Amino acid sequence: MNTFMERNEESKFKVRESICPYNGISVCMASLSSMAINSWNNERYCSTENYDTCPLFLSKVLRRR
Repeated sequence: MNTFMERNEESKFKVRESICPYNGISVCMASLSSMAINSWNNERYCSTENYDTCPLFLSKVLRRR
């Protein structure tokens, strides 16, 4: 049973790693104004590994520097 739990936790980690860390489901937490995300942008940037090409994510990273 412990082995199954470990595998389950690993798969959750992989899923969590492949989505944008600023994805607030319907709101972009990377934007300054908490901009609403439409479904097309959510599918294209927020829910995949391609979030590093999102202009809002890139602007958030650049603001940190």
